[in-house]
Amino acid sequence: MKVKTITKERILLEGTSALIKRLGYANAARFISLLGGKGDMVVEIRKKRESESIGEVVKRIRSKSGS
Repeated sequence: MKVKTITKERILLEGTSALIKRLGYANAARFISLLGGKGDMVVEIRKKRESESIGEVVKRIRSKSGS
């Protein structure tokens, strides 16, 4: 079986999206904070989401839903 390698950025994006979809923003943030490690991923995610305009959010949602 051939495994497709993806970039770290893509893994973070898809992993974060999957967590948020399954757990919601608050619980995804709580889960990520439980992982520990260096840096503050919760703060990074929050900054990214807060900096998005409504139009960008709608565009991102539509691109994922195929609308």
